[in-house]
Amino acid sequence: MDDEREKFCRFVDSLTEEDVTSVDPISYRRVLGSEEASAVWAGLAERWNISQRSYWYPLIEFSHTNVVAYDAESFHNAVPAHAIVRNLHKLGVERVWELREFGPEYEQDIELLDPYYNGAEGFWTSAGFNWIIYASHESSITVGGELLDFVRQSCPKWNSHRWNT
Repeated sequence: MDDEREKFCRFVDSLTEEDVTSVDPISYRRVLGSEEASAVWAGLAERWNISQRSYWYPLIEFSHTNVVAYDAESFHNAVPAHAIVRNLHKLGVERVWELREFGPEYEQDIELLDPYYNGAEGFWTSAGFNWIIYASHESSITVGGELLDFVRQSCPKWNSHRWNT
């Protein structure tokens, strides 16, 4: 182990400034501590009436005028994740929270936004809770807040892609 450590130190010492600046930086992603995660869940509850680690609209009733649930496949075909990322960048979002029905919860660079159901209900938002994405096990994607106008502009037939049981 000492030999490997020494080899690594020699390698790092041999790097030039050009070597270091030519490498793309690694995207930021960290697991939220339990208190941080609880605070984010509390913000979602206050702003969007989302219970911690629970289902949300359209799987439960929710009366809000600025929320629409879409068929997941149609939504992802019409509004790919990279387009959402680009729009959120325009809104000044650099980091997002990803929360799942079972953890861990993350704070991560916007470029890592991947709003898909992966076997666990998923929620994505950022500081201020001005927008929300929710991916459910029922093949629905719910979008709310300031992101909803972008989705409607990106997908002229957005109303025909609404989720229904």
